[in-house]
Amino acid sequence: MFLSKLYKRRADRVKPVAGAPIEVQIMGSDSIDILNAFDISLSGIGVKMPSYYKIGNIKREVSLVISLPNDKPFTAKGILRHVSEGDCFGVEFTTIARPALGKIQHYISDVSNLAVA
Repeated sequence: MFLSKLYKRRADRVKPVAGAPIEVQIMGSDSIDILNAFDISLSGIGVKMPSYYKIGNIKREVSLVISLPNDKPFTAKGILRHVSEGDCFGVEFTTIARPALGKIQHYISDVSNLAVA
């Protein structure tokens, strides 16, 4: 089941396959961090943060370099939208190239097909 149906999200969201993380480099005005995503959709990405990580100002813009498994990294920009319990935060994409969206859609389809099989 897509997480979007469960949580009434506007885009289908999937979790990375076990053993094949989605790496996210986040560059803000005062830091650069490399973290792992816990889910991804065409509209944004959810990121796990270590316990020492301080998110700072919500609603600030960040630049991202996203590495999907077995694919070349791509860039995007987004806004920090929320911090949830369990050391996670969401980034809503604000600027992302069409080819990058195609990579995300392909990834979502592949992961969804694995879940059904």
